[in-house]
Amino acid sequence: MRQKATQEDARPRALVVDGCSFQRQLLTLICRTAGFETLEAGSGRKAIDLMAKAPCSLLVTDLDLPELDGFQLLHHMADSGGAADLLLVSSQGHSILNSADRLARTLNFNVIGALEKPIIAEDMLDLLNGRCDKPSMIELLGDPRQGPTMEPLSHSIIEQGITNGSLVAFYQPKIHHQDSAIVGFECLARWRTAEGLILEPGAFLPMVEELGLMTSLTQVMLNHAIKDIAAWQTLGWPMPVSVNLSADSMTDTNLPDRLAWLVAENGVRPTSITLEITETKLMEEAAECLEVMSRLRLKGFGLSVDDFGTGYSTLKQLQYFPFTELKLDQSYVRSSLSHQPSRAVLETGIQLARSLSLSCVAEGVETTDHADLLASLGCHNHQGYLYGKPMPAADIPVWIAGWLERGGTMMAVEPEIAYPTYLSHRPIGMPDISPRGPSGRGSPLSSRSGQAG
Repeated sequence: MRQKATQEDARPRALVVDGCSFQRQLLTLICRTAGFETLEAGSGRKAIDLMAKAPCSLLVTDLDLPELDGFQLLHHMADSGGAADLLLVSSQGHSILNSADRLARTLNFNVIGALEKPIIAEDMLDLLNGRCDKPSMIELLGDPRQGPTMEPLSHSIIEQGITNGSLVAFYQPKIHHQDSAIVGFECLARWRTAEGLILEPGAFLPMVEELGLMTSLTQVMLNHAIKDIAAWQTLGWPMPVSVNLSADSMTDTNLPDRLAWLVAENGVRPTSITLEITETKLMEEAAECLEVMSRLRLKGFGLSVDDFGTGYSTLKQLQYFPFTELKLDQSYVRSSLSHQPSRAVLETGIQLARSLSLSCVAEGVETTDHADLLASLGCHNHQGYLYGKPMPAADIPVWIAGWLERGGTMMAVEPEIAYPTYLSHRPIGMPDISPRGPSGRGSPLSSRSGQAG
């Protein structure tokens, strides 16, 4: 599908894309040592601009990028005809690298390797020089282009999978830094293929958006979250969960009543659900969102402004929205130890949350140094690989038991509340959003089919 770019210079050209300047310099140095002429980009959009002006035979990219993430960059390069060879790097661990590796190959990239950070120069040089003896993830798990190991995702697979249980929920814990208390989980979408593989969002969300199915995805994820909260309650663990709200859902005036009915039907308190709304989309559709958000708060649901720092919100703008939480974007957290501007963004966000009396949560906390810095700045609720990776609902009880054994605690829980009597009947027009269809009781959540994870 893609031909290697011709170069007037005798040396092949590599484009290195990484949001962290130190990491970008290191990757560039290794590429130059291997004999490549190099270009550098600190964001996905900058990479697209550079590739249009100066085609490259090799793309070396991190997955966690500002503006456009690595998955979006791969889709764009595939559509426009980008680099022939691809080297993936990430600090997100084996799972996300595996997903990116598979996606890239379905897009007909020649993936020469996928390396976890911190990068070992010798390993990367071996890959660049074609001398790596280590099998790639695809060699270990199978290449989706070479048979039935994994059927590439298509529009029809996505459309059917949204309702047949392919969309599953993984959960990542949130921890209070001072007392190691579990304060909740974030519900994250994953895709289970027919072969049993679990794909990260970057492998399927672009197609879901293209098909206009983000509202359906949101409904299924809410279904999973409420069902799993109810199950954990029976174990004595009434864990709050946050769920990402799609842009279309934010302007759906029927959502507050539907969601209130769903939680009441399953014995879950509205305060157990926080809906995360991205800062950028909020600023784009502020007027349309305000009514829906206000009615959700009236019913007791929490509201979080997600990925703070990636948009253009201000104290004056945010004060008009009934938020209960502000989440600091992980890209700023990860670079905060070595990048003063990133630290300044975190300080601004923490001060803003304090001014508005909002809870503040930091995403992307990977080391104790990150956790200590955030605590010193006044943010004590943390989420990231330091505490736990995203996991299926079935693994949560084991993880909680292990956390408690290691000296962690559980958050204090408010007393049970009574539900309004008007919620005893399904609202008019209430859809059945169970992943596998009606349960038989009239409730879209009472069936255990489509269990997350």
